[in-house]
Amino acid sequence: MKRLILLGIISTIFFYSCQKDDTIYQSYFWTPLDSSNVQLDLYIDGQFKGPVPFLTQNPDCNNDSSLIGLTPVPLKLGTYDIQVKDEQGNTQFSARMKIKKGGAITVTEIAGELNLNMYGDYDCFYFEMVAED
Repeated sequence: MKRLILLGIISTIFFYSCQKDDTIYQSYFWTPLDSSNVQLDLYIDGQFKGPVPFLTQNPDCNNDSSLIGLTPVPLKLGTYDIQVKDEQGNTQFSARMKIKKGGAITVTEIAGELNLNMYGDYDCFYFEMVAED
């Protein structure tokens, strides 16, 4: 009987640890840099996702009106190559971003003229592209 209970507990733990996380993380990229002179475009894994808009204040995932003008980029768990290019196609920012289970994000291999600040909560992230200090 003890073996049967132990087997049941182990099976339950194994089942829950193997469940796939299909969470879609809404991600928004923006810049506080006045982009009236230069347009910045976002590429993820080499695919154009849209312009990186200029905002005067931080967007808020819980305030829909603050997200107006932002293009949502739905991302799942995984590793992504991020690039921000100017209108001449010059890479202003590049990095490898990994979204882990539970929404933890790591960013590595950062290069370019811009830096990245990350904000957000469990299923909504926003990424601020700022001038390098």
